[in-house]
Amino acid sequence: MKLLLKIIFCLLFLIFAFVAISAIFVGLAVTISELTDDFNRNLPKYSDKVEYIEGGFGDFQEYKEYYYSKDKIPEFENSKYFIKVDEDDIENIDGFFNHFENALQFFEYKEKYKFDRSQIKTGDYFYIKLKGNDLYDNYDVYYVDTKKCIMYFIHWNI
Repeated sequence: MKLLLKIIFCLLFLIFAFVAISAIFVGLAVTISELTDDFNRNLPKYSDKVEYIEGGFGDFQEYKEYYYSKDKIPEFENSKYFIKVDEDDIENIDGFFNHFENALQFFEYKEKYKFDRSQIKTGDYFYIKLKGNDLYDNYDVYYVDTKKCIMYFIHWNI
């Protein structure tokens, strides 16, 4: 009987170890793919960045600010991803930031959040990547304020 319990314990330990190690490798693979994907490789070089992340393993929110020198801003115009904001885009972009801000009260970094939705103007640049089935389910939004030379990034995944 003792031998059977030892075997069961060993098998359970091996299963747990396999699951834990697999989760680590999946996490590494996701991180590596994010770092090497075409979009990230083609972002203009920023001079500084601040980032705030809240959440757990699968569900999390991010807010980042990328600071650029004035001479880097024209690179967004030549990007195959970024689109110049026109009047028709403002409401759509605002909707994502509004959605993000509605939950901001629950985030530890709410005092650090500096994006002002009234700054969404024509002539700036944006990129929206939808990852979920619903509009506000899982998204990345990049907004480049060409006057301030800041690219704001929000990520939502719930």
